[in-house]
Amino acid sequence: MACVDFGTICSRDKREDIKGADMTELIWRILTLLLGALSLVLLGLVLPRGVGAASCTPETSHYAVREGKVWFLSRYPDTSQIVKDVDVSTFRDISPYSGEGACVGRVNDYARDKDHVIYRGNVLAGADPDTFVFIDDLYTKDKSAVYSGAARLTNRVDAFRRLPNGEWATDGLHYFYKETTLEGEGFEQIPNGHQYARTGTTVYNGRTKLTADAASFEVIKASVGMTKDKNTVYYRDVPIKGADPASITQIYGYLFKDKRAVYLEGREIVGLNPSTARTFPLSSEYTADDSAVYLKYKKIDRDPATFSVLQPFYTKDKNAVYHNGIAIEEADSETFVATSMSRGHDKNYRFRENRIECKINPMARGGASPC
Repeated sequence: MACVDFGTICSRDKREDIKGADMTELIWRILTLLLGALSLVLLGLVLPRGVGAASCTPETSHYAVREGKVWFLSRYPDTSQIVKDVDVSTFRDISPYSGEGACVGRVNDYARDKDHVIYRGNVLAGADPDTFVFIDDLYTKDKSAVYSGAARLTNRVDAFRRLPNGEWATDGLHYFYKETTLEGEGFEQIPNGHQYARTGTTVYNGRTKLTADAASFEVIKASVGMTKDKNTVYYRDVPIKGADPASITQIYGYLFKDKRAVYLEGREIVGLNPSTARTFPLSSEYTADDSAVYLKYKKIDRDPATFSVLQPFYTKDKNAVYHNGIAIEEADSETFVATSMSRGHDKNYRFRENRIECKINPMARGGASPC
């Protein structure tokens, strides 16, 4: 009896063999998913104290009283220590801004006793426990000072405020990023810059002080880490040697070019012509110009005029079809079509990755199966 697929005729036995193989693969995938879900359920039953619903992670830090001593325990970094100079009878932890939703309180960095405020196992020098409160999730204060973590930032308590669109703050005279006091006068959050900001003399990425020129610094594409000033182009704050800030532009994603060269993730693709460089929509790893094809930073033996990316793992040119960079000797480049990342066919064969799955029956008619 004939069966239908790809416009050709096949035997019922062969069709059933293919269906059986596909069904076996499907069953294995379903079993894998079920086992993964069961593992998550069992994990939820055995995780230590501090783990709530599936959306909550274990405590990363907390305090514990053991045998008359207070301990600070941390997972990241993995450390434990006895808290010194603390009154055990009045000790309690205070961390209302730790975590989100069901996970509030999972990071217990702060505690107090009758005389002290404690941060990550150490007494916070000068802090008054009776007036100590949380401003928000980053900053705290008492009657005489503002703090971030263990850092005492300013005595201008009443003037202190968090700035919008970021983690910076000011007391009206100085600017802060968490525990870091920024250098220089004035302050500006770089437009479209995520955590980039500058004073009159210095550029910062969060708390990190950069060497860039503050007056001319700008963000090219924050999501991929490309910035520049009048002298230099930077990828993730590291200078790109030889890149021209006046002509640098984005081609696609992490791929940029200037008048001289093309750069992928801040590294030059040596030899790739910026005037004719092009990308391929289904894969960011391949580029080409009029004379060559490149896989990341390496020139590969492909015909640039006919090269194309069919699926993330299938490519071809006039000479061959390739799966994961390996030529499929039996495949006909002219007629090959990729139907998924692991399957394709030409006029002669049906392929699974780089292997022949079956030979197509040339006598097939009316939409019958190819094998």
